[in-house]
Amino acid sequence: MLEPILVLLWVACMMIAAHELGHVVVTRILGGRWLGVEHQGWMVGVRLSVRSLSNRQIAVTLLAGPSAEIFVVAMASIIAPQYFHWWVLLLLVQWIGNVIPWGIIPNDGTRLWQLWRHRTIESSS
Repeated sequence: MLEPILVLLWVACMMIAAHELGHVVVTRILGGRWLGVEHQGWMVGVRLSVRSLSNRQIAVTLLAGPSAEIFVVAMASIIAPQYFHWWVLLLLVQWIGNVIPWGIIPNDGTRLWQLWRHRTIESSS
């Protein structure tokens, strides 16, 4: 029973790494800058400078993180298809926490909502 839990934790860590790397890679491709990694309690994120980017480019940068998680889940499903339902559940939980604009935490959904609503966004992602 320990093996499925370890595999689940490994995939969860890979999803977090891919998520943040997705933000960084797309930001760099579009002309923004990576300023470092930040931790807030148990949450981890990257600091990005997006001042030189258009609102559309900022939105693409924000969507790159959750999109990268789909790639990890797809790879995990190919490598360990017997846990497919766990991979989908893990993706769903991650998206509930990060894509839904809660407004109380600075997640991707909240930043996309701010961008759409106010046409402005903070410089970190």
